[in-house]
Amino acid sequence: MRKILTLCLALIGFGLGLQDLSAQTNIVKTEKTALTKAQDLAKTLKLDSDTTKSFLKILDKHYSYLERNKEATEFEKNVAKITRHTNEKMKALLTDEQYSIFEKSEL
Repeated sequence: MRKILTLCLALIGFGLGLQDLSAQTNIVKTEKTALTKAQDLAKTLKLDSDTTKSFLKILDKHYSYLERNKEATEFEKNVAKITRHTNEKMKALLTDEQYSIFEKSEL
């Protein structure tokens, strides 16, 4: 009886671990897609290396926050806040011409 109970608990733990691993895999795929788009946009904007690093860091934080909080109850309200915050940082980082291109992008 004890062996059966131990086996059941081990299988439940294993199942929960697989769900967590699956969620982490989805986050990594989303972040890689966003990173690729961001790198392409950085080339389009003709950013220097320091600006590119800052640009990618801002977008990485943006997408990481969105991915981690997509199940939150006030997600839509939070998306507006984080998007506004990201746009403010981008406006400070980029020139007016670069920022107008960034605004038109699908990031």
